[in-house]
Amino acid sequence: MIALSLLLSFCAFSALSLAMNRHHQQVFGRAVTPRRQTLLRIGGALLLLLALPPAIRGWGLSVGLAVWCVQLTLAAQAQLLLLTYRPAWAVRASAASGLACILRTLAL
Repeated sequence: MIALSLLLSFCAFSALSLAMNRHHQQVFGRAVTPRRQTLLRIGGALLLLLALPPAIRGWGLSVGLAVWCVQLTLAAQAQLLLLTYRPAWAVRASAASGLACILRTLAL
């Protein structure tokens, strides 16, 4: 459950960072369209919310909320380092993370 929450948080921050013109330009070589920007923001926010229940389920409410906050920090830091040093890998890492989320969900 904890791994699922962390992977969802990483995907969420990937979507939120790619909604910014600068990072979208770094990764794809073109500016983000307004429609794609809105979809990425909504998707990122939903993924952040979806990352909360697995943390609560794995640790209980009080500790789960604290673990979720720590995971948000770790996922944001990982995304920051990835976009800083290897921006082209950001989409690949996010896709791998998303695939791992799907496989983990199917295993439950």
